[in-house]
Amino acid sequence: MKLIFLLIFTLQSFSLCSEESWHSKKPIVEHLSTITVRNLVIDNSYSIIEEPTNIPNFGHSIEFSINNFHPFTKAHHISKVNGEVIYDQYYESEEYGLRKIPTSYVPKKPTHHLIIAGDSNTFGEGVLIQETLPILLSSKIPGAHPYNWGIRGGGPNNTLAMMEFFPWENLIKEKNGIFIYNYYDFLIERVIGFKNYILWSKGSTPYYKLDSNGVATYQGNFNTRFLTRVFQAMNSIKWIRDLFPILPKPRYEHSVILGKIFLKMYEEYKKKFPEGQFFVAINDNFHHALHGRLEDLQKELTKNKVPFITVPSETYDEKYIFADLHLNPKGHKLEAELLLKVLPLNKIASKPDINSTNQN
Repeated sequence: MKLIFLLIFTLQSFSLCSEESWHSKKPIVEHLSTITVRNLVIDNSYSIIEEPTNIPNFGHSIEFSINNFHPFTKAHHISKVNGEVIYDQYYESEEYGLRKIPTSYVPKKPTHHLIIAGDSNTFGEGVLIQETLPILLSSKIPGAHPYNWGIRGGGPNNTLAMMEFFPWENLIKEKNGIFIYNYYDFLIERVIGFKNYILWSKGSTPYYKLDSNGVATYQGNFNTRFLTRVFQAMNSIKWIRDLFPILPKPRYEHSVILGKIFLKMYEEYKKKFPEGQFFVAINDNFHHALHGRLEDLQKELTKNKVPFITVPSETYDEKYIFADLHLNPKGHKLEAELLLKVLPLNKIASKPDINSTNQN
C-alpha cells in the first residue's frame, strides 16, 4: 500500500492537474468506420501492410505507424457524440493514406505546389473535400496545385517519418512551391507521447528523441518505450486515469524536441525542393494552448532558423467546431481566411515553375 501511495505522489509531481488538457474535456465520441482496402471491406478495423525493406525494422509496420489509415482507398466514417450522429462522411485516399484531391480542383497548368500538412483538421475530418483547407487556400492562389497532407490522429512526428523514409517527393508534380505545417499546441502531446494520447492512439505512432548531437532521431513507435507501458497500465484504471489529466507535466525540453523535429522536416523539404518555401503556421485559435508553450516553440524555431508564421487570433466558438471538436466547414473557411492574411503566397504565385512535370 505504501508503494502505491509513493507511486501516486511521484506521478502527481510530474503531472499537471490544475490545468486540464482539451483531451480531458472531450465529450463521449464514437467513430465508426467502414474502409475499402484492395477491394476488401473491413469494418471498424485497419489492415497493416508489410514494412518496406529500406526502413529501420523496429518490429512493426512503419507505414501503419505513420498513418494507420494508410491502406484504405475509400472510407465511410460516422462520428457520434453522446449517441447522436454528428457527421456521416466518405473519404478517398491516395499513397501513404493522404486524402485524395480530385483533378477538378487542380489547375490545368499548375505553376507551383501548395502542400498543407497537419492533423485530422487539415485532413478535413467530417467535411467534403472542397471544404478542406488546402483547396480553400489554393482557390485564392492562381496556379496552385493543392496537396492535402493531413494525417488523422497524427502530429509533426508522423509527417517527418513519412518525409524521412519514403519517396514522398514523387507525389509532387511541381518543383517550386510552398510547404505549410498547420500546427496547433495540443499536437506537442502527440510528439512527446502524453498519457491521454497513448490512450487512444494505442502507442502506434512514430517516436523521436534527441541523439547525442541533439538531432531528432526515429526510435520506432511509442510502444518501444517503457514509459508507454506505464501509461497504458494507468489508463486501464479509470480513477487513476482521471487523477492525472496531463502526464507528463509540460516542460521546456518538449519544445526543444518539437523544434528539432520541425528543423529536420524543413531540411527534408529543402533537400527535395531547394527553391520552395517552408513555414510552420502556429495556430492558437483552436483548443487553446497551455500557457507559454507556443512562445517556447517560437524560441526554438527561431534558434533553429526554421521559418514560421503566427496565425492571427480569432475565437473559434461552437459555430466553427463539430461536437466531436473537429473544425466544421465554417471553421475551415475561417482558418483559410486567417492564413491568407499572413502567408507570403504572392511570392510563390509570381514564380512560374518552368520545370513542372504536370501534363494537365
